[in-house]
Amino acid sequence: MKRLLICGLVGPTIGFLLAVLTAADLGVRLWDGTVLAVLFIYAFAAGFVATVLTNCVDGHLASRTSLSRRIMLMPAAGCFLSVVIRFAFLDHKLSIDTVMIFALYGMIVVAFCSALARKDVSWSLK
Repeated sequence: MKRLLICGLVGPTIGFLLAVLTAADLGVRLWDGTVLAVLFIYAFAAGFVATVLTNCVDGHLASRTSLSRRIMLMPAAGCFLSVVIRFAFLDHKLSIDTVMIFALYGMIVVAFCSALARKDVSWSLK
């Protein structure tokens, strides 16, 4: 349950903050009505699905590998699932740069969530 809460709440929040920081760095006016709403939708709608799916992978790896190995493996799963979710659910007109940024966010968030949920949960797999 702890892993699900961390991945479901902390993951999309970190993704949203990364998206806001990137948009601010690119010079996007964040306070124009729809900008924050679109960032919120992408971060929480797509980010929640990605983090819950990677939560399953992380829980499976928790009983089989060490924390350091899991933190190295989970960004690959986060990147893959972020790209798959982008093609499955999000706007198909997004540029490849946007897709790569979304995948990078997925990698960062999943590695962070995996490190936060570091306790072994092998009891939940039995």
